[in-house]
Amino acid sequence: MNSCCKGKWISFVLIFWALFLASEGFSQVVIGTVGAGPYTPGSTIAATFTIGTSSCMATNNRFELYLSDASGSFAAEKLIGTYTGFYTTYINGLIPAGTPAGTNYQLRVKSTSPALVSAPSAPFEIRAGAAVEAKLTSPYLNASNTETFGTCSSRPNNDFFLTNESTATSTVNATITDEGTGGITTNVSFTTPNQSFTAQQTHYTIFTKAVMPNGTVATKAYLLINNKAITAFGTSGNNLVCLPLGQLEFNVDVTSTSGIQNNFPGDLYTITWGDGETTIYTLCDIIQNGGKVSHAYQTSSCGRTSTTS
Repeated sequence: MNSCCKGKWISFVLIFWALFLASEGFSQVVIGTVGAGPYTPGSTIAATFTIGTSSCMATNNRFELYLSDASGSFAAEKLIGTYTGFYTTYINGLIPAGTPAGTNYQLRVKSTSPALVSAPSAPFEIRAGAAVEAKLTSPYLNASNTETFGTCSSRPNNDFFLTNESTATSTVNATITDEGTGGITTNVSFTTPNQSFTAQQTHYTIFTKAVMPNGTVATKAYLLINNKAITAFGTSGNNLVCLPLGQLEFNVDVTSTSGIQNNFPGDLYTITWGDGETTIYTLCDIIQNGGKVSHAYQTSSCGRTSTTS
């Protein structure tokens, strides 16, 4: 093979490998740092991660947290935690009882819709010992979800009280990351069971770590939601369209200080078009569509009574 052909072959291999990585999702779900431990069987363990923006998660998506074996192999990986939804910054898991001791355990995160997988985390240790739980409580945004804190009335300088309910005798610290401003963090040490945190109008990841006197650890993460509630939708041009297939389009502000990107990224936007049809969007859907939502009318909405906005 001459040098020209070699160059083309190398280029083809590089392009093929880039396409393979993209199809496998390695660029889409990026796992964060997982502490070195040591953890113990039965203990809580959390993994943070970020989601790429080149494709949107479906509303029926589920994120899954998997544990390797002691050698770091995922050939017989174990599912240890899940989070149902299209947006989160973490997954909490529970190390299975009876997990053998080892120093090369790893985690990885998968999504189901679309099917994506992260690279493995850094190695960490699991050793024999009693189970440890890292646990905080605070007012819940929804009583059925004990991992999401918040209130229905967000405001600047909103004080939240966090209560430590981790395993007794553990030393507990929490790192609170502002997810709306590029990762500004605040550290909270639970020298007493109740600590306060002043939230601005954004959402936060609370990463909690409990350390026992013998050095074994447990981690758990939470969301704190205190975002604004913005509905920046406006028609472009005439807001009357004619049948058949009259196309009504709304511009959506997704960039300015008054844009919907300031809302919680896990919000759903349900639009009832007046003709009996409803469309549900995520923030990612709207951004991918160039900051627009639209609808082609099959039947008239004239004379119908609107019961929703």
